[in-house]
Amino acid sequence: MTAQRAMASGLLVIMACFIAGLMVPSNEVRWFLGALGAVGAAISAYLSKTFLFVYKESQAQLNRYFDQPVLNGYYLTAERLADGIQDGPQGDMRRRIIEQVLEASTRVGKLPEPVPIRASARRPRKVPTVKADVPAQATADD
Repeated sequence: MTAQRAMASGLLVIMACFIAGLMVPSNEVRWFLGALGAVGAAISAYLSKTFLFVYKESQAQLNRYFDQPVLNGYYLTAERLADGIQDGPQGDMRRRIIEQVLEASTRVGKLPEPVPIRASARRPRKVPTVKADVPAQATADD
């Protein structure tokens, strides 16, 4: 919400300086208003960028906070499955399930791997080669 206010105030400063610049007859004042608008826009952009960065970081931290109950659930599931484990095929199956549950718990909170983006589906353009005119070499018969 604060980032939106900073963005809106920056836009208002730019518009106000533009309108005032159109109405003022003196060139010196126009330059001053233009500079004032540029400085106001730069400050607004910096504040907006800062607020959006803090918002992104707080969202990431909040997501990590809410991942903890999920992790706890994985660990409790593995503990319940491990309780009373026996030898034999049923015990082997439980061990595999426990391994899968613990492996799934390692993926919680991690970002997925980025998918590589192809630059273009088209073939690359061929760059024409320029052949320089090379004078013929003199032979021993000349």
